[in-house]
Amino acid sequence: MKKVLVVEDDKNNMRLITKLLETEGCEIIRAETGEEGVRLAIETKPEVILMDIKLPGIDGLEATKQIRASGSDGSSTIIALTSYAMAGDREKYL
Repeated sequence: MKKVLVVEDDKNNMRLITKLLETEGCEIIRAETGEEGVRLAIETKPEVILMDIKLPGIDGLEATKQIRASGSDGSSTIIALTSYAMAGDREKYL
């Protein structure tokens, strides 16, 4: 079973993402803030992290930097979730 950390503050988005992943047999760990996402990423070492960019507290970019800097992310794949679609946004988040 793949362990997935979903860092998302919108309850509807969280519910949708969780339902889709659970139907695929994933174990879901939920976080609603960047700080909580960092803590849970370090504690649980998920295989995949779905990271919203716009979050209360620290944003998804800063949370991702902190997870990577902790050295405890191992081989976690971090995927950005965002509605930002302006020119240059893709490059910025990669």
